[in-house]
Amino acid sequence: MYTAIHAIYHRPSSGCEFFEYEETEGYYLAKCKVLGRYLTKDAAIKCENYWRTCPYRKIGLQMMEVEETTS
Repeated sequence: MYTAIHAIYHRPSSGCEFFEYEETEGYYLAKCKVLGRYLTKDAAIKCENYWRTCPYRKIGLQMMEVEETTS
């Protein structure tokens, strides 16, 4: 992880159910559960503002539907 492109100095927030964050050493790291990786600052801002139309969220929702039908 490269702090210069990943460290966020405000607590990130998104309405997306696949978004999570971690607090570490005075900054935050945003993570996308669909991608399985930390988001860059730029991607985290997009996730905060445009989560309703995010293509990764759509994929995650489809994965959840498939999981429900196969259970």
